[in-house]
Amino acid sequence: MRELTVDLFVTVDGWASGRNSPAYFGYAGPDLQAWIDEQLARPHVMLMGSNTYRALSEITAGGGDPPFTRMDALPKVVFSKSLEPPLTWANTSVVREDVAVAVPAMKNEPGDPLRVIGSLTVLANST
Repeated sequence: MRELTVDLFVTVDGWASGRNSPAYFGYAGPDLQAWIDEQLARPHVMLMGSNTYRALSEITAGGGDPPFTRMDALPKVVFSKSLEPPLTWANTSVVREDVAVAVPAMKNEPGDPLRVIGSLTVLANST
């Protein structure tokens, strides 16, 4: 069975930011960047919803930054009923199936570990 990891910044009391909040709750810095680089170096499939896809694909479109280059190379799955393939971000596929059905099925397939990137909606429906 494939491992499923969730990368989500949340406070001790359970608060997680929404789509209009800054990434990392303002804790960007060398330690966080080292952790991000370490995580991106590991093989995995990025899982996200359409809002996270839109935000990350825009951020990485400028290229040049090593983490963005690595994110471009990783396989990505977007759960969306509104996005139409082909998507502009390399190595990205769209899954229209309900997250609660698709993720458990993906966990039972062979392959690299799965990793939810942000995406509160995907997180809420994938366990």
